[in-house]
Amino acid sequence: MKKQIFVLLLASLFVCPGLVAQRVLDKAPSVEKFRPIGEVRLWTFVVKDSAIGRLISTVSGRKKVDGIDGVTLTEQLNLDYNMIGSPMKIEIEGDHFVSLNGYYLGDKRTITVNEQTEKQEVERDGDRIEGYFTRAGKKNDQEMACPEATFAIENNFPDQYELFFAMHGLQVGQTIEDSVLEPQTMLMTHIKAVVEDFSYTQIHSRLSDSVFLVNVLEPQPMDLFITKDGSLLKMDIPGTRTKVYLDAVRRPQASAAQQQKLSWSKLAGLVPNYILFVVFGFISVLFFIGSGYRWRSSYLALIAGVVVFWLILFTQVPLQRYLVQRFLLPAIKSGDSLYLLGILPGLAAGVIQEALKLLSIFATARLLKLRSNQLVAIGAMVGVGFGIMEGCYLESMVPTGGQFSWNLLERAFLILFHVTSGGLIGYFLSGRTWKLIVVALGLTVCNATFRYVPLFVQQEVVNVQVMHLAIAFVSVGLLLVAMLLMKRRKTAA
Repeated sequence: MKKQIFVLLLASLFVCPGLVAQRVLDKAPSVEKFRPIGEVRLWTFVVKDSAIGRLISTVSGRKKVDGIDGVTLTEQLNLDYNMIGSPMKIEIEGDHFVSLNGYYLGDKRTITVNEQTEKQEVERDGDRIEGYFTRAGKKNDQEMACPEATFAIENNFPDQYELFFAMHGLQVGQTIEDSVLEPQTMLMTHIKAVVEDFSYTQIHSRLSDSVFLVNVLEPQPMDLFITKDGSLLKMDIPGTRTKVYLDAVRRPQASAAQQQKLSWSKLAGLVPNYILFVVFGFISVLFFIGSGYRWRSSYLALIAGVVVFWLILFTQVPLQRYLVQRFLLPAIKSGDSLYLLGILPGLAAGVIQEALKLLSIFATARLLKLRSNQLVAIGAMVGVGFGIMEGCYLESMVPTGGQFSWNLLERAFLILFHVTSGGLIGYFLSGRTWKLIVVALGLTVCNATFRYVPLFVQQEVVNVQVMHLAIAFVSVGLLLVAMLLMKRRKTAA
C-alpha cells in the first residue's frame, strides 16, 4: 500500500501546473496572422451580474489607406445600461481601419447614444488624421497630428486592447507604456500596463485557462486575462464593476481537407492528456484490483463503466440544462442568491452518476454471478472506465490548454474518486442494504459537491487553485477510508 500511495503522489506531479510555464508571448508578425480575414469575435459585457450588451468584431477585408496596406475591423457595439437601472443606451457600428502592423488608419461609423445618432469618418493622410464628426447632423471638420506608428484604443472595445497587446508581445514582469489615440475624442492618451503573472486561472465557472494577467494602470484601471496565443478572454474593470468575456471565436471557413487536417491536429494535441488519464486510472485501480487483473470479469466491468458513462449524455446533461433554464437563469435575473439554487446542477450530476455506477456494478455482479470477494475489484473497474471516459469527454469539450495544468489535476483526481466510489459500492454491495444506501448517499453528496464548488470560484470566494487542491485532498482522503475498511475486513477474516 505504501508503494502504491508513493506512485500515486508521484503521478500527480505530472499533472501539476508549473512544470512547463510560458512567461513570454511573442509579438504577432502581422494583424492578418493574428486575426485572419473572415474571423469573428464576440465579447459579452456584464455589470453587477447582469449582461448589458456585446461587441461583435469581424475582420471583414483588406483596406489600403494613404498607400498603407491594412485590414478592416467591422465593429458592432451594443450596450444597454437600462438593464441595471441607468438611463443610457449606446450603439456604435462601422469600420475601424488598422495597418498590418496594427497602427491606426481611420474609422467610418455611426454612434448612437439614447436615440441621438452622429457619424464619424476620419482617415490617415501622411502624419495627420483628417475627416469629420457630425454634431446635431452638421459636419465638423477634424484634423490632428498623429505619427504613423500610433495605435488606437477606446474604452468598450476589447478587440482594440487585444490587438494592442498582441502587437507588442508580453513578458512577465514587463511594463508597457505608449501614447495611443482615442478616436472618439480625437485626443492622444497615455497607456501604462504591467504584465504581472502567467498562471492557470479561473476565467468563469465553465472556463479555466493559462493566461497572462495584465494590470492596466492607465487610461483606466483594469485587469486583462490574455492567453498564450494573444486572445483576450476577460476584462475586469473594478471602477465600473464591469466584466467583459470573450464568448465566441468563429474562424474563416476552411476547406474539407483543411478541416480534416485541423481535426486530426486537435486530436493529436489531446492524445497526451488521454494517455495521462489512462495512466492515472491504472494507478488508481491498483489499490483495489489485487489479483483481479487476471479475471475476465474485470475487463467486462471496465467496458461496462465505459458504456454506462455515455448514458449521462441522455440523462444528466438534459436534466442539468432544464434546471439551469428553469431555475438558475431566472434566479440570476431576479437577483436571488446563487448559492441555494446553484447546487441543483451539481446534485443532478451526483445522483445520476452514482446511481448509474451502482446499477452497473449490481448488474455486472448478477449477470456474471460473481462472488462477494470479487465485488470490490469489479466496482473499481467500473469506476475507472467511467472516470477515464469522463476525463476524455471533458477534455474534448473544454480543453485544459496544455498537458500540465490545474484543470488536468482536477480531472485526474476525479478519476481517483470514481475508482474509489466504485470500490466502496462493491465493498458494501454484499452487506446490509441500509449500509449500501448510506454509502451511496454519501458518495452522491461528495460527487455533487465537486460540481458545486466552482460556483464559489466564480463568485471569487476562493481561488481556482484552492478548489482543485480541495478535490485532490478529498479524493485521497476517501481512498484512505476505503483502504482502512478493506484492511479491517482482511483482519477480521
